[in-house]
Amino acid sequence: MTTAVIYTRVSSREQAEGFSIDAQIKACTRKATEQNLSIKNIFRDEGFSGTNMKRPALQEMLEYCKKHKINYVIIHKLDRLARSIQNHASIRTVLKSFNTDLISCTEKFGDKPHEMLLENIMASLAQYYTDNLKTEIHKGIRERFEQGYHLGYPPFGYKPSKQLKTMQVHTKNAQIVQKIYELYSTGKFSFKSLSDYIYKKYDIKTNSGKKFSKSKIQRILKDPVYIGKIKYKKTGEIRDGKHKAIIPVAQFEKVQEIMKSRGNVKNQTKGQYSYLFKGFVACPLCGRKLSAAYSTGKSGKRYLYYFCRDKSHKDYNIPAKEIEKAFRKQFEKLRLTETTLEIIDRFIVEKLEKAEKLQKRKFEQRQRKIDSLLEKKEELYKEYRTGITDKYTYQRVNSKLTESIEKLEVKLKEKNLNFTEIKEGLNKLVEFGTNFTNYWDTSPFERKTQILSATFLNTPQYADGKLLNTEICPLYQSIRSKNLRAVLSGGSFFH
Repeated sequence: MTTAVIYTRVSSREQAEGFSIDAQIKACTRKATEQNLSIKNIFRDEGFSGTNMKRPALQEMLEYCKKHKINYVIIHKLDRLARSIQNHASIRTVLKSFNTDLISCTEKFGDKPHEMLLENIMASLAQYYTDNLKTEIHKGIRERFEQGYHLGYPPFGYKPSKQLKTMQVHTKNAQIVQKIYELYSTGKFSFKSLSDYIYKKYDIKTNSGKKFSKSKIQRILKDPVYIGKIKYKKTGEIRDGKHKAIIPVAQFEKVQEIMKSRGNVKNQTKGQYSYLFKGFVACPLCGRKLSAAYSTGKSGKRYLYYFCRDKSHKDYNIPAKEIEKAFRKQFEKLRLTETTLEIIDRFIVEKLEKAEKLQKRKFEQRQRKIDSLLEKKEELYKEYRTGITDKYTYQRVNSKLTESIEKLEVKLKEKNLNFTEIKEGLNKLVEFGTNFTNYWDTSPFERKTQILSATFLNTPQYADGKLLNTEICPLYQSIRSKNLRAVLSGGSFFH
């Protein structure tokens, strides 16, 4: 008999929204029964993000499929398996190496061109959901900063408040902070000697009862939070906070001057040492990921370059501008042509709209069937009450009708493909694909790293102004003209 395993996953947030493990198992079990599959094992990852590839049950499931030669892995929905198109492609590749295929309860996938394209679109939308969620979280954090609230757990000297949004002064700890500033501003102490002194002289300890480390002393002395300021670490911005200050501004500035004179404060601009392609480009000689550093020219200007840490490749140093140019060339190749755009438009009209109509028609047919069965139940009950039908016949037929209705209702409740979502995903892809280099040029550092992660499955090697051995993510591979023509050649999204 054809074998299958079930894989399920929830994060704690998704559990609260109804994506429970048990609900997934029920849907997957129904799918197995419909397709006459023998379930050999069920794997559950609870409280794990779909972006985490080290999920224990996921790894156990892959090993089990390899060992027992399982034919299918059943999932409730594609994003249960992964929320990154790279991770999805990686898992699919591993499963295919075992001759194991994937079945989703809510999406249809296969090896036909149109099915592969749909799968890649849905995987991309799962990743978009994750990226968008991160963006929304960052928006919330940024908004709190704009309003003047300290971000994160209150630092030493403050405490959280259940009643108030603003952190409050912790009287005892605030006095310790004031003593640290008072002593250091005399200029007689280093971080270490101050730590030793307050421990011996005043028996001052941390919340955990330990001696203050010199790094802890330094963090306290550098933090503008103690003069009523808040800092957005991501950008280095500082502004007035809503909390109460512990240290006078004049004393804080004096402490900063002392630290600066001793070389304890670095004048480093936020993002100055951001190495964009570190981890995204490899040495063509050994395949090792390149490291990055700055060098200073005779004029005093600093230049970013990438190099291989293998000592035998010490002469392999590439200016950052050359690597950037090579990546932009690659992005130019990925830009969608007019022909591709026409095919995508046809795909939306000819395939998606046709499939959407079919899905709607099936839904309406099932609803009409349920209505018809309910009418039969009502007629049967009338015949029983009037004596036309005996009790045994009534119970037998009524049971069959009830069972048929329940099966149809289950199918009605199953989540169907969201064609609006798919169309929106394709339109976003088109917009991105037609303006690839423009998006790249105008994106901030963090967004550029996301573009690199989303575009390349591997770490390309760089040599002679070109990227070598590039593996483009499946979604971009799917939208090449020849593949899209195959998509339009026929096939259905449904069994």
